[in-house]
Amino acid sequence: MSAVTTSAEAARLPIMLTDLRLPTVKRMWETLAAQSDREGWRAEKLLAMLFEHLHRGTDADRDQKCNDKNRNGAAQNRFGA
Repeated sequence: MSAVTTSAEAARLPIMLTDLRLPTVKRMWETLAAQSDREGWRAEKLLAMLFEHLHRGTDADRDQKCNDKNRNGAAQNRFGA
C-alpha cells in the first residue's frame, strides 16, 4: 500500500468514526495503529485492542450516565420536584 493511499485512508477514518458515533475508537486509533506498526501486530490484535478500549469506554460511559441519573433523581426527591 502506498503512503498516499494510507494517508487518504487515515484522513477518512475520523469522519467515518464520527458518523458511526465511535468517539473512543476515534480518540485511540492513531496511537494504537502506530504501536501496531512498531510492534508488527497482526490485524486481529489491533482490532482486539481497539474494541477492548471501546468496550471499556462504553462501560464507563454507561456507568457515568447511571450515576448522573441517580444523582439527579436524588436531588429531585430531596427538593420535592
